[in-house]
Amino acid sequence: MLHIAPYRTRLERIFKEITDASGGADVNAVGGMGAVNDRIDEVQEILAEMPLGLSDLEARMKNEPDFSSFSRKRRLEALADYIRFSIGLIDREIAAKRGHMIVGANDD
Repeated sequence: MLHIAPYRTRLERIFKEITDASGGADVNAVGGMGAVNDRIDEVQEILAEMPLGLSDLEARMKNEPDFSSFSRKRRLEALADYIRFSIGLIDREIAAKRGHMIVGANDD
């Protein structure tokens, strides 16, 4: 069985650090543009380390136009979306390992 729960915990921690109670980007909670970039890099490192093989998601993040934006809020919103999507993938993988069939729409 893949041990991916620690990766989910790390992603969830970052998500809570960069969002407000409603799940929107919290620019005041994150410092300047350098701090935003550090969070983006950290999420990319987590995805690269995960044993799920999310290379497509990693490639999309590297080419994400919002991460080149001059707006911290826009970068944080994009990062929050990637984290939400990644946590969803992890949750489906954990549930699938328990023997449940998950049927749903494409998240793209």
